Amino acid sequence: MRTGCRQLPIIVFIFFNPVFVLKGLKLKDGSAAFIRKALVVVQFSVSIILIVSTIIVYQQIQYVKSRNLGFNKNNLLSTDVVGDVAKNYSVIKQELLNTGAVQNVALSDHANNLQRK
Repeated sequence: MRTGCRQLPIIVFIFFNPVFVLKGLKLKDGSAAFIRKALVVVQFSVSIILIVSTIIVYQQIQYVKSRNLGFNKNNLLSTDVVGDVAKNYSVIKQELLNTGAVQNVALSDHANNLQRK
């Protein structure tokens, strides 16, 4: 098994000219160099686009977190709809508005996800 490890560098030197490999001289100048340069430019461009996109997404998230919602979250009351509340919604809404303590009533089909601070 050890003889195989010793033969690998010999095989490499047989197939590659060591002078060109060690000096870094180019055998061909043309399409390979162009493709390499093009790939570097594409990689750099994609990385710039991803960095800019990340900054934009971060700014959008910060805007959504700090925007004015149009109501005070501390004065919001939400309850689960159980029983016949959905069927009698208009009657319950009118009764709540008639109390004078409630400014507006709304019905939603999903839970309220507003976080309290």
